[in-house]
Formats: sequence, structure tokens, C-alpha cells
Amino acid sequence: MLIEVKGVHKTYDNGQPLHVLKGIDLAVEKGEFVSIMGSSGSGKSTLLNILGILDNYEEGEYYIDGTLIKGLSEKKAAYYRNHLIGFIFQSFNLISFKTAVENVELPLFYQGVSRRKRRIMAMDLLEKLGLSQWAEHYPNELSGGQKQRVAIARALITNPKIILADEPTGALDSETSVQVMDILKKIADKYLIIMVTHNPELADEYANRIIRCLDGEVINDSNPYNPEKADEKHQKKWTYRVDRMEGVSLTGVPREGAEAFAAIALSTLTKQRFSMMQGRECLVTIRFVNHLIDTVVDRLGTEGVQYAQIDENHFTVTAKLEVGSMFYGWLLGFGKGAKLLAPDAEVEKFSDYIQNIREMY
Repeated sequence: MLIEVKGVHKTYDNGQPLHVLKGIDLAVEKGEFVSIMGSSGSGKSTLLNILGILDNYEEGEYYIDGTLIKGLSEKKAAYYRNHLIGFIFQSFNLISFKTAVENVELPLFYQGVSRRKRRIMAMDLLEKLGLSQWAEHYPNELSGGQKQRVAIARALITNPKIILADEPTGALDSETSVQVMDILKKIADKYLIIMVTHNPELADEYANRIIRCLDGEVINDSNPYNPEKADEKHQKKWTYRVDRMEGVSLTGVPREGAEAFAAIALSTLTKQRFSMMQGRECLVTIRFVNHLIDTVVDRLGTEGVQYAQIDENHFTVTAKLEVGSMFYGWLLGFGKGAKLLAPDAEVEKFSDYIQNIREMY
């Protein structure tokens, strides 16, 4: 077993003791893509810090590949972090005065790898992630998605056994989030990936195991998809460009290329797609950030849909749709990139839906 946690407890004492983890038991293996979910204060971030040897614990046992991780000296802890674990953070954590390739090289520098060898290894990873032309650029010259790909390359450069990702898409728009998650999914069979996220849609789409925490305890640990089904589901997402909702039958329509997709009757797909939401038909207005225009048009088509540019950064969509929980889930996937504006009754119901999601997770 690559990671095994037995009865781990963690308490912070800032004047008044706060019992953050209450007897966590966990066993995970290479090839798993695990999503840890929970509301603020559930203990998920503390658990991730302990798994990453960034924090200690008082009771219990934590093993990595059979080695007990407890009471380590800082030197020993740093060794294990550098050789066994790769980290991906929401805020990227790139060093501003170092170029992309220098950021990727950094873990190898601490391992004492020669400058020439680490440059070759870093450039190889950047090329695989489509960033070779940005290698000499500084973080402030990169987009959010490019920064996170640099961070992924840095996490992989030492060939670790474990990848820990703390809200890896939290600072990204929805389209870039999918690109980053697709990268992680591609490499998941070679590593153990443990991801903390607030996004249930991403967890459902990409993880093959979802662990939910509440008040310092694991309240649910499930494996909703077996490996074959998870691979099949992911392959469909790469093959077809239509909505991920079940029931849309487009077998044989290739996803690659705008020309192939343009041949599909978008208005027909839109009618089929939203009729499956089993909601209330009403006229809604949604505001989106500009970079989502292609994604939205691909989903909604143009027939019977009104698009309007409202300022230099946003556009609105007004359309008659069947609105229900599936629609809310689709909208929620855009994060801050989308906002339901009208009608007021649906705006209120959407707010209630978000609140219910927060209470659940």
C-alpha cells in the first residue's frame, strides 16, 4: 500500500484546543485519483498537509510505502518531500524572479542534479506540456493555465510516487480547469494523485474515488467507478465535444476540429440536451466572461438564443431553457465566470442550490 493512515489525530492549540482530525483511517494505492471533499473546517486541508509531510500529528500512524512518517527531523522530512511527493497549489507558488524552466528545475537543484541534466529534464517536461516556447518567460508573463502547467511540470520533475493537488483549478476559469484536469487524468495511472477540491463536478468527472470529510472525520469513502468505466468515461470526453450529460447520443461524431463539429445541428442538440434536465421551462438571462463565448455557443447554439455584449469583459445570453438541478450544476461548473441574472425567482433558487451544495460538502 503506497499510503496508509491509521487513527490519525491532529489538534491545534491556540489558547483553546481545536481537534481538527479525529481518528482518520485511509489507505490508497498507486493509480488511484482520489478527491478529498468537505466544507471549510472539515479537516481536508490539514489531512493533505499531513500527507505532504508539511504538518505533524499527535496520535496514530502514517506510512508511505511501508515507511513510518512520524517525528522526522526537518532534514529527513525535506528528503521525503523532495523524493516522494510532488505538490500542486491553487496559487501556483512559482518564484517570481525565476523563469518557467528555472521553476521546474528547482526540485532537482535541491537534489544536487547538475545544471545541464536538470535543464534537459525540465525542457523535456515543458515540451510535453506544450510550454517549450514559454520556457524563458517569467511567471508574470504567463496565463493562469500556463502557470499551473509549469507547476505540474515542477511537481513531476523528480518522478515522485505521490502528487498532492490543493484546489489545482481554484484560480482558473472553467475551460482552463478542464485542460489542467485532463493533464492530471492522463498521468494518473503512473502516480497516486490526491486532490482537495470544492468542485463536485470536477471530482465526479475525474476522480475514481471520492472521500468526504466532516468535522475532522471521514464520513464517506466510495469508489463510484471501477477503472474500466472510469477510463471509458474519460475517453468519451476526449472523443466528443458535446455536453457531458448522459443521454446525448452522438456516437461516431469526432470531437477534433471546428469543421467536424460545425456539421452537427447545434440547435437540435440544444433542444435534446436541455429537455433532459427535467426542469421548469423559463426565459433566463446569464452573464458570462468573454473567454467562455465559444464554450457557451457550442452548448446552446444560436437558434432562439440572444447574445449581447454588455461591457468589454462580459456578454449575456438570454434563452428559454428547462431549468433544474442539472442546469444549476452546469452553470456552477463555470465558477465566477458565469452569473444567473434573471428571472429573480430562479436566481433565488440557484442561490439555495449553491447553499445546499456547501452544506453537503
